[in-house]
Amino acid sequence: MKKNTLFGAVAIATLLLAVACGSTDRNTAKDHHGQHNMAGPDTTHVQHMSLADNFAHTELLILPTPVQLSASAQASMVDVLNAYLSMADALTKDDIEAADRAIEAMLQKVEAVGTLPDTVDEKGAWRQHAALYSAKLQEMLHVEGLEAKRSYFGHISEAMYCTVKSFAFERQTVYANFCPMVFDNKGAYWLSSKTQIENPYMGTKMPKCGEQKEEL
Repeated sequence: MKKNTLFGAVAIATLLLAVACGSTDRNTAKDHHGQHNMAGPDTTHVQHMSLADNFAHTELLILPTPVQLSASAQASMVDVLNAYLSMADALTKDDIEAADRAIEAMLQKVEAVGTLPDTVDEKGAWRQHAALYSAKLQEMLHVEGLEAKRSYFGHISEAMYCTVKSFAFERQTVYANFCPMVFDNKGAYWLSSKTQIENPYMGTKMPKCGEQKEEL
């Protein structure tokens, strides 16, 4: 009887964990990094739709129509995205050394994009995104421990989503995913080039926790 009771308790706990992991409540994604909502009345601010409504960084710009880049700028932007994806992969594997290498690479790739012409970046979207990348990547590089780095990865992921949505460049398909359990169940987003879930916030502890929200 005791064995059956114990088995039942374990089964119920497992079911509850699975339900929590698959939650679709997007409102839980707000403010998971602290107070970053710096948006005010600004006529250049683009009203965010869908996923970005739930971001901690509600001030991040998304251009209403993706802007076409020059061939050289496209190549540089692909390098930024690939460095980000390498960072996500390293965090999924709990590989802090590989994560640091990817952080350094992304810092270099963001700088290599440079300043886009005003005709392309008229609202300053890239300048805003690049400033956040540079600040958060430098901080992420110097904090210790995977959990601290994952917190900064949440900031960078939101900016990466906005960059991909704002600028048209030849790239692989990426997916916006959401995990409701991280950051004390406030949740966080990330981008991935894989159709299957590989969670960079949970790492090897719960790699399959999360849900695909949007194909980009």
